[in-house]
Amino acid sequence: VKEGERILAKLKPDDTMVLLDLQGDELDSLGFAKSLDEQFTYASNTLVFVIGGSMGVDDAVRKRADRLWKLSSVTFPHQIVRLLLLEQIYRAFKINTHQIYHK
Repeated sequence: VKEGERILAKLKPDDTMVLLDLQGDELDSLGFAKSLDEQFTYASNTLVFVIGGSMGVDDAVRKRADRLWKLSSVTFPHQIVRLLLLEQIYRAFKINTHQIYHK
């Protein structure tokens, strides 16, 4: 619960919060890129990614989430998830700007 309270305390009311969680929707790279493009095109609020722990997150955090995404069905340490998320954001920007990205 304390972790959940700390997470929620950092968020502003108008932030769009994406919770990365094993129970979220799994998007492929094109779906992820489309979702980010829509966020940056149509929304003016801040996009915040929250990484759920291996044991999940508090229900209050899950209820506050605007979107639930799953990067993988495999459980990774937070440090690896940060790297995977950054790579997916980079890939999404490459896709959305029609630039080549080496696979």
